[in-house]
Amino acid sequence: MNNKKSSKKTNIQDLLEPIDKLMVTQSTVQISIDIVEEHAKKQTGNHLKKSLETERDTLWKTLVILNKYEGYFKNPDNKTIKALSKYNENWLALAERPKCHRMSTLLIEYLSNRMNEWSSEFPERSESLQSDAKVLWKTLLVLNKVKASFKGLNDEYIKSLTDAAAAQGV
Repeated sequence: MNNKKSSKKTNIQDLLEPIDKLMVTQSTVQISIDIVEEHAKKQTGNHLKKSLETERDTLWKTLVILNKYEGYFKNPDNKTIKALSKYNENWLALAERPKCHRMSTLLIEYLSNRMNEWSSEFPERSESLQSDAKVLWKTLLVLNKVKASFKGLNDEYIKSLTDAAAAQGV
């Protein structure tokens, strides 16, 4: 038990901050766009191609929304810090694609829920907030569809960590 506590203390400075989790989410959405586009290329039916184009467009809109709220994650409120700390991952965990996918879905779900809360707090922005929240919920459906593609290790990321450690003489 002491080993677990000491390893947590050792890694506490390596835990991802909300802005880091946002960047992981942006990357996950971008990868998902690539997955959907690759899948669309293999389809012959117009109906399925149109559906995949809609999914791709939803993911692009999500990137715009995530960029729009970047400042919120750079300077998060206490509620956001607490909510996103439920999924405490460190930089090394990013080598595992399933963890990145899970972290991203949790962040998108959280942001969507916050938008719904804000829409009642700020009635003048309600329509825009609800529209963005709707896009994020559609994105969760798309991310669930492509989940199977997020398997294994991210070899490029592991190499970049190894190279950085070697450059520092670690």
